[in-house]
Amino acid sequence: MNIRLHIQSPGFHLNAVLNSDALPKLIELVQTHRITDPTLLGKGRLNRPETDAPSTDQPRKEGPLAGITLEENPPILTESAKSIRERLAGLTTEQILAATQNATFPEKITALTGLIQAKDQTQTVRPRDIKALLVRARQEPPANPGRDFKLAWDQGWLARLQPREFVLTNPGWEKVATFMA
Repeated sequence: MNIRLHIQSPGFHLNAVLNSDALPKLIELVQTHRITDPTLLGKGRLNRPETDAPSTDQPRKEGPLAGITLEENPPILTESAKSIRERLAGLTTEQILAATQNATFPEKITALTGLIQAKDQTQTVRPRDIKALLVRARQEPPANPGRDFKLAWDQGWLARLQPREFVLTNPGWEKVATFMA
């Protein structure tokens, strides 16, 4: 029996195949140096000297979704938005994509978010849900979905409830209605 060993750490990468005689020593090494305190497991900072810590002077790079504020509660839908939601529940992904054929990606994202929410009354929508719908329909997903979700949010069509989880706002439902006419 051979043992395949793979060790990966910042700045160090080791792959080796060992014979079975090494197993007791490997087990002893692991048991001796195992970290049992979960607070020490975060972000690769185990026993790292403070001089290796990244400088806090440099701004942290964040994606476009980081600038979107979180809402406390889902938006309360107007009667008009509820009726649009009910009409949308009877449509298919293909019908929505045909209706938004000449629309921008933020508009398509808004329409597809509405479709997902109309099918499941309580579901929030993630960027990966939209991408999955587009891929299943053999449509090209947006090259920069974070930017497009942010643009839809900037228009007031989406509200962010959790990190990377969105729902349509009343203006979003009104926007979806323009594609259903």
